[in-house]
Amino acid sequence: MLWDPVFGWDWDRIRLLTMTLGFLYLFTGFISATEGGEFLDPTFALIGWVSANEVPVLIGATVLSMAIFAFWRREVGW
Repeated sequence: MLWDPVFGWDWDRIRLLTMTLGFLYLFTGFISATEGGEFLDPTFALIGWVSANEVPVLIGATVLSMAIFAFWRREVGW
């Protein structure tokens, strides 16, 4: 949970999530480089997947942004 209704943002959890994603990015890049590919091959594969599934990604991003806005409205008290 990144947001606690009592204490607000959980910065330790946000930091852990950021460091974990950074580690996964570096780890997959190093594994790709040691297997004969380039360091950015996993990034290009992800970009290719997003480009191939453009409409579902846009729908998911729209629904996610609407859910975040609804959550924010509930927390603020609108």
